[in-house]
Amino acid sequence: MGCEQSQHAAPVGEDAEYLTSACNGKGVNAAGQLSAVHARTLTGHASTSSTLGSSPLGAPKETQSQFVVGVARQTRRLAAGGGLRGTQSTATSSRGVLLRQSFETVQLPGEVSSADNITHIAGAKIRRRPPGHPSYSAVTLEWLARDFLARHPVIVRERMTSRQVMSHVIIPSTTRTNYCGIMTMEGGATADVVSRGREFYYVIHQWGRPFTELFQMLMQHFSPQAQHVWRPGKPVLWWSEIYIWLDLLAVNPHQPRSPAQLRTRHEVIQDAKQTLMVLDPMGGVLGRTWCLYEAWLAARRGAPYLVMLSYGVDLEPLQSAFLNMDIVYARASRAEDMHAIRAEVEAGAGAPLAMALQLKSALISGAIDLAKQTSLLSLRNIMPEAPKAADRWDVITRAALMCQIYGRFLNAEALLRQLVFAQGRMMGNDHPTTLVSRHRLASLLKSQSRFKAAEELCRVVLGVRRRYDRIPWSKLGPEDPATLSSEELLASILQSRGLLEDAQPLLAHVISGRERVLGPSQRKTLEALASMASLQRARTHRERER
Repeated sequence: MGCEQSQHAAPVGEDAEYLTSACNGKGVNAAGQLSAVHARTLTGHASTSSTLGSSPLGAPKETQSQFVVGVARQTRRLAAGGGLRGTQSTATSSRGVLLRQSFETVQLPGEVSSADNITHIAGAKIRRRPPGHPSYSAVTLEWLARDFLARHPVIVRERMTSRQVMSHVIIPSTTRTNYCGIMTMEGGATADVVSRGREFYYVIHQWGRPFTELFQMLMQHFSPQAQHVWRPGKPVLWWSEIYIWLDLLAVNPHQPRSPAQLRTRHEVIQDAKQTLMVLDPMGGVLGRTWCLYEAWLAARRGAPYLVMLSYGVDLEPLQSAFLNMDIVYARASRAEDMHAIRAEVEAGAGAPLAMALQLKSALISGAIDLAKQTSLLSLRNIMPEAPKAADRWDVITRAALMCQIYGRFLNAEALLRQLVFAQGRMMGNDHPTTLVSRHRLASLLKSQSRFKAAEELCRVVLGVRRRYDRIPWSKLGPEDPATLSSEELLASILQSRGLLEDAQPLLAHVISGRERVLGPSQRKTLEALASMASLQRARTHRERER
């Protein structure tokens, strides 16, 4: 799950054996109830620290990445077992019955629900809220990886979306409270993984995307390497110290929707240390009403409180999604939620356009601040080895692209020129990584209508990429996707300058190369065909004018 360097697997222990046998149907008696051993495991009564040790992620010297590899291998091993297929529903339904029985036997008439027992702990850092407030229902990232995903391997095996996790896992396991309420009711080690007043991170995510995609993004953001970037000079946080607020686990799914939920959600975001907006590869989170509303609430606190997680996501295809980020055009599963949120936005921002501007400004400011921080630390040599230079460059590249999308060309140019200088000094101006940044700089110059400077830089990059075909170990060449992208950019620049005859053969080569390398129906091939059609129309129009 994203940690290829580790060669050690986390200890499997008895918990995995219990889970395997439960999913295989073992330990289920004739009455359809789980045995005592499996009941303790599946409901969390068994201590999770007894098997994996007292360190944040397993053995005392085991790193976080090693532990995640262990969890991934464990879940894959369980999912590969033939007994999982066809018997998962029995185990899941039995577990749901068990949790409901457990809840109903504890709650007596006239008593408060278990969620109301989630109160402040000694040394809590967030403001005091009424008992049962959702701000107390964040969970550790360690528990999410070690217990929740291992307890429900179907989430990984079937790539369940967050909506499916809610309907197939959360709701069957609860009746009158949220998932964290049951964990707190059980007490012991299970209750310790609930925040109950400790600092936490609020997570915004789209329910229509795989839950494992969300977990992988969090895993990468809180890796030691990434923490050195956004927490410079501070000790690395163990996953047992990181509390994550997920609406799936913190919100009571059995409680009817009411306008008070908007106020409660606002309070949770105010209590959060930071709000993390998880960007999916399709940019769907930018078009959901609830997601935009939550991000806007965080943006009103200030740029440092809203962070977009986009590790491994290509931002260039999502430019239109960023530009069209507007609560008016966003979608929601429930029409009443959409109308209530829009009314709340109009009352707070005055107009949806003002809300969109506040949100976009916060995203840009946060990206620029992180890029500047990364650059200063690199120049001062505070982080000589960790994180790697590639991680710092990725932060600067994403900040520059965000600035370019929203028209802040001067900021984007300053960041890209700094990046080109740093990469050229470390690896050389003709290195493939440096060429990517120089290509982006040429594209930015074109966006500013500085066609002459853009053409000069693009021709240099294209010439170097074409020459790489003579180097045996190089993957670059005349028909490499990177080379074809430079040709397409040069053709676009020439077309903007009115040199249509010079641009046409370049585009023709791009189309033929992409059809052979990528395929005729690939997105970039279709984009090149659209550019050729636009060029042909321009030539036809010019000939008619003559």
